[in-house]
Amino acid sequence: MRWINKNFLKLCAYLIISFIVFILVVVIQAWPKSTLIAYEPSVLLLDTNENFLAQFESKHQGESKGYGYWFHDQLPKRFVDATLALEDRDFYSHVGVDFSAVIRAFWQNLINAQRISGASTITMQVVRGQNPAERNYWNKLIEAVAAIIMTQRYGRDAVLDQYLKIVPYANQIHGAQYASRKYFNKTTADLSWAQIALLAAIPQNPTLMNPLRYTSRQRAIKRGKSILLYLHQQQLIDEVQYELAMIQIEQILPPESENRPLLAMHAILHVQKLLENNAINLDDTIKKQPLLVSSLDLAIQKKVNDVSSQYINWFRAKGASNVAIIVLDQSNLQVKAWLGSDDYSNDQQFGKIDYTQVKRSPGSTLKPHIYAMALDQNIITPATVLDDLPNSETLIRNADYQFLGPMLPRQALSNSRNVPVVNLTNQIGLSRVYSFLSELQLHQNNQPSSFYGNAIAIGSMSVTLEELINSYSVYSQKGHYQALKWFEWQNPHKVKILSEQVGDLISLFLSDSQARLPTFPRMGTSEYPYDVAVKTGTSQHFKDAWTVAYSKKYIVAAWVGNANMTSMDGLSGSASAAVLAKDVLLSLQDTSTASDEFVTPKGYQSVLLCSVSGLLASKNCPSKTQEWMLPSQIPTEFDHSFEKVLNEDQSQSLKVNLPARYDLWLSSHNQYSQLKHLQGNQGEFLSDQTKIKFDIRQPKSDSILIMNPEMPKSMQFTQFKAQVSPRLEQIVWYVNSEVYQTASYPYTINFELIPGVYDVQIGVPNSPEKSEVRRVTIIQ
Repeated sequence: MRWINKNFLKLCAYLIISFIVFILVVVIQAWPKSTLIAYEPSVLLLDTNENFLAQFESKHQGESKGYGYWFHDQLPKRFVDATLALEDRDFYSHVGVDFSAVIRAFWQNLINAQRISGASTITMQVVRGQNPAERNYWNKLIEAVAAIIMTQRYGRDAVLDQYLKIVPYANQIHGAQYASRKYFNKTTADLSWAQIALLAAIPQNPTLMNPLRYTSRQRAIKRGKSILLYLHQQQLIDEVQYELAMIQIEQILPPESENRPLLAMHAILHVQKLLENNAINLDDTIKKQPLLVSSLDLAIQKKVNDVSSQYINWFRAKGASNVAIIVLDQSNLQVKAWLGSDDYSNDQQFGKIDYTQVKRSPGSTLKPHIYAMALDQNIITPATVLDDLPNSETLIRNADYQFLGPMLPRQALSNSRNVPVVNLTNQIGLSRVYSFLSELQLHQNNQPSSFYGNAIAIGSMSVTLEELINSYSVYSQKGHYQALKWFEWQNPHKVKILSEQVGDLISLFLSDSQARLPTFPRMGTSEYPYDVAVKTGTSQHFKDAWTVAYSKKYIVAAWVGNANMTSMDGLSGSASAAVLAKDVLLSLQDTSTASDEFVTPKGYQSVLLCSVSGLLASKNCPSKTQEWMLPSQIPTEFDHSFEKVLNEDQSQSLKVNLPARYDLWLSSHNQYSQLKHLQGNQGEFLSDQTKIKFDIRQPKSDSILIMNPEMPKSMQFTQFKAQVSPRLEQIVWYVNSEVYQTASYPYTINFELIPGVYDVQIGVPNSPEKSEVRRVTIIQ
């Protein structure tokens, strides 16, 4: 005692200093925890019909925080009343800590020798929610002091708003707005009193009151009823509202479990990547509650997936392992379907690779862009003659090892001839072509143009399926290029690339089934019952097969190939990817809804040209093309390539006058050898004086063919066979009096089995002489 009396002042000083230091330590530790943290709201992604696609986790400083954290435009009063009813009734009167509740909780815990109550206010829960720590008395003290500071720093409304943003509602869901959307598909303002009471009950113990589990939901309902009773006692709801809510809360059913649809997994992951890389800019309003209704349509996605599933086994038998398909709405370039692989879960076939994003050789699919550029810059006109002739300088050959001689741009593009487009690339200039393809976002100038060379038009430069389909959209967007849209509110920048008229002209070229002859058969995978522009492509050694097909309503791009870039067994674009694109388009747009035709270019006039010379067609020209041209481009001279001559026997012959560069080609191909004699002055071409004998070996007359129900419809063919004497270089197969396909010796062709009755004939090209009719009936 003597020592205490002697050192009393020092002791008091020590105690005061220790207390001050203690307080400072507590405040120093509590201050950072009193800051309101702005969490990144999580994204809830829906399809265009508001079906669930995915939810993306919220993050803070790189750490995942679960789902939710949506903002409130203003505090939802009814939800606030229900939340405070049992959770913190004195919230607006205490300083952030309810000291009477703390004392009561401490006493209960002490006499029971265990934790019975925590006495946490809403402010303290905010502190703990933002700064999780071990539950002990020291951390509780820090939490309490931080709550007091937080209340003084921000005010009670801001703290309550933060609570309603971050409080857990079970199933990794945080925040009232997000919970309301996930459990009831409503905003908090639209909830009934019963729904509000059930949600307000969950935060007390989210695990024990999980509304997705029956027993837990019963606990939440019981607590919700207590909330309703308190609200009624406080006259916050009237008698009618109370009785109705007490009935409704018993009838609340849990929402159906929402899982990411596997068939749209690549699309979901692609959107997530775009959001993470800020490639899709969300405005401030959307950022607060990022409920994103995408353009993706799960109904269309399922159709695309079904088409892929129908053919994938047949493709794999031919050496392909996977497919990718993209479908766009042609009017606004919104993505409607995005199939990155046939089956995302198939690891054996590398299904998790999104093949829409893999750069591969596009084969011939870039050819339309070369022609569009040349037409737009007046390097050629629709009447310019392009040579499909052997070229010893470029050593470029065509896929069929044949050369078709003089061709107009419509035929050269539709027949997908390699030689004319490479010659055209040389004429334009490789660097100019390369620059134009850059404007179409097909490359990012990572290599010089010389790296790809003039073969850039036939597949030397790799592209992705997304880049390819996006580049084709310039023909529907009046010559403008814009990025694809995933959301209605996106407003991507548009860049003028081509004139609208040239875009329309390219669409007419690519939709002309007659212009594809003789390379591609009629009634094949590129022909539709309504206007569809189609371009196929096959990379070297059959490593990749491509097709882009578009109508006035949709644009579809398809790819078939292997992850390891190995060759397929002869699967070309027209034999595989075109099948996918055709079935997808026909499933989306049947003939009854597809009456829109491609428009003719504004200001262009119709003109009949001779396909051999590009001049106005004379009556002697055996091959005529109706073309659309600007008035200033229309030739004024009539064709003189074909001349009537009088033979000694007074019969008339047709003399072919082509420039000297065609001499070697004419001598080896003799394309016009069957056009020697004319009948009178009617312009009808007959065969040589030797009588030609036709014999259709297959089909037999009045044949009935039955389709195999176990095979895909588009993969069912029969062979038509013929014998002609004397042997001709080519014959024409006619189906129902229309040209079906030109065939070289031995004249065999494949005919797709489509239910119907068909009259089949063969004849000499550009001659009225035909065989007898063979009728064949195909039934399903």
